[in-house]
Amino acid sequence: QHAILKKAHHIHQREVLHLNKLDDAGFEHIDISEQSPALGKRVVEINLPPESLIISVRRGRKLNVVHGDTILQEGDRVTVFGDRDTIPQVRQCLTGEITNKVS
Repeated sequence: QHAILKKAHHIHQREVLHLNKLDDAGFEHIDISEQSPALGKRVVEINLPPESLIISVRRGRKLNVVHGDTILQEGDRVTVFGDRDTIPQVRQCLTGEITNKVS
């Protein structure tokens, strides 16, 4: 079971690298802290830009595929796929931090 998990992780990493090469789109990992405006909200309640999508949440050692009713908790690591121009806006929605545009 460990070998299967390791192989699946390797395949996932390879796919992430491949998808990151798409023009103007990519993955971003964002940590949810106790100050996050998204803390305790269901994913469907978060007003993300239409060009972005939360695809997974790592909670501890478990990786979960996100559904609209997934509730974000402190310590979650959220993986977002989206247009690179929207990543600062996504980060602000999930962390409350204002960041500069990604170049």
